[in-house]
Amino acid sequence: MKKFLIFSLFALLIQSCITSRINSHKLVNQAERYNKLLLLITDSEQDFYEWNQENFDYVIYSRFNHLDTDYERKVIGNALQRNIRPTIIVPADKAFTIHSEVSYADFMNTLNYLEYDAVLLVQIKGLWKEQRIREGDSYFVPRSEFHVFLIDKQRFKNQYLAKINVDGGSGWNNFEEIFSRFSRELAKDLSDKGFILRPAVL
Repeated sequence: MKKFLIFSLFALLIQSCITSRINSHKLVNQAERYNKLLLLITDSEQDFYEWNQENFDYVIYSRFNHLDTDYERKVIGNALQRNIRPTIIVPADKAFTIHSEVSYADFMNTLNYLEYDAVLLVQIKGLWKEQRIREGDSYFVPRSEFHVFLIDKQRFKNQYLAKINVDGGSGWNNFEEIFSRFSRELAKDLSDKGFILRPAVL
């Protein structure tokens, strides 16, 4: 029990060093409550605006299931599922072969067979480490920027969008902790704006 308490305090100390900033917008007057979100993660550098073939080709095509970000997708997906419950996360990339090219028509056709209420598009705009120096010693701080879009299934229109920055505060922090804080911030904001039920962890 004592070891568990020490570990919990240590984890809390590390998390307390992490800072986050969120700028979000509710694009509808009356939010619809969603119970199951289709999680779509991309690392495209292009800006996403609205759901159509042009934006799919620029931002999502071959960037939502490719090999380079397989690990990040898994960690972010697991962190979101932990922090957003009782809302259910359905990873979109699991419905497609990894590292394969998927056309807009094929993607939309596959979506017809998946059970979800809305698309949660998470765009990783940047993951990097910034060098800092304290008392002559250098260390690296993980930093991140995410763009998030909540897209209604019936109309494929943006209901919500957000820019979220999460930064580490010491050489102890890693990107797994960054993803965890990002997930908590997003879950809380979606709940506060009425799009999902209040997460159990809040």
